[in-house]
Amino acid sequence: MSSSRWVSLEKNDPQLLSYLWGTFSNTERALPVASLNANSSSNKTSFEIVPIVSVSLFRKFVGSLKFKNLIWMFVPALVVLIKNEMDETLRDPVLASLSLLGALCLQMGIELSNDIRDHLQGLDRLHPQSWNQALQKTWVNAHDLKIYSWILLSLGFVLGLPAVFIFPDLALLLTPFFVLGFWFYRKTQTAFKYKAGSELFVFMMFGPLLTVGFQMSFGGGFDLEVFWIGILSGLLAVFQIHLKNFSYLMVNFQSRNGNSVMRWGFDKSKRYLSLWWFVFVVAQIAFHAVYAQAWALWLQLALLLPTSIVLFQSFSKLDSPLGSKMNRSLVLAQQVASLAGALWCFEMILMLLQMETKL
Repeated sequence: MSSSRWVSLEKNDPQLLSYLWGTFSNTERALPVASLNANSSSNKTSFEIVPIVSVSLFRKFVGSLKFKNLIWMFVPALVVLIKNEMDETLRDPVLASLSLLGALCLQMGIELSNDIRDHLQGLDRLHPQSWNQALQKTWVNAHDLKIYSWILLSLGFVLGLPAVFIFPDLALLLTPFFVLGFWFYRKTQTAFKYKAGSELFVFMMFGPLLTVGFQMSFGGGFDLEVFWIGILSGLLAVFQIHLKNFSYLMVNFQSRNGNSVMRWGFDKSKRYLSLWWFVFVVAQIAFHAVYAQAWALWLQLALLLPTSIVLFQSFSKLDSPLGSKMNRSLVLAQQVASLAGALWCFEMILMLLQMETKL
């Protein structure tokens, strides 16, 4: 294996794009290791030129995906699926499976598209935790990721078509949302997650639009319960976005991103995170008081309330966006959010098993 070498290129250098896309050579990859003034006209990028690591196409493709992020679509999808099974409104399990798989493909395609934009703008050098691991290991280049992204987006669209044909109201629900998303994607060169207002888009995509869309494709039609489920799942998903932006507060300021957390600053953001989680907990408990069995409500109270109090105390003690206290609070917040999602799925499965046993 040949030794690595180094190249630094200005933003206006005609060779820069070929290095970023990975098309400058068939035997080498250019790994961007540092960016000065990322996301600006004076950006300068340093590359380490290394030999390509040869792996199978399957490993390239699967290694490019971020499966851990799928949990925030899987949780509401599972809740709505079990709800329809219990209500006996699940008309076609095959159609339901296609709809779920199509939604997962769309999410993965969008995430790959965001990875590409982060890579081209130099923002992934400021956010090393968000690196696409296959890209960093030289298994793929940005051009490969673009192909994978379009494959997943196309597959998601095709898999969702049967539900749209069978339930035309789905098109009326989803078309304005996708048109708006595509317009924004074409308008901005920065990944959507860094823009002001992206939280609303995430709330709808993983919230009411997702759950109502699933409900309609499962054959159940619209009802207030599934809309409420969407509000809860949207709140949970946006909390994750706020946490990520909070953890990147310093580098987001450096890259001049316009998300809400950066505009609020450290002190306001930590209070807003506590408020956002408080709203979710109140809405979750209220939902269970209306729709769930008594034991499920008490389970929520017994686990969510004490863990939330610990989380609020952890946020209140933060005095800096850097250091071990910040890291511990972020880990705790992730664990509490994951507990809420897992608990919700667990109780739905138990209720389904309880119903099946009685039958």
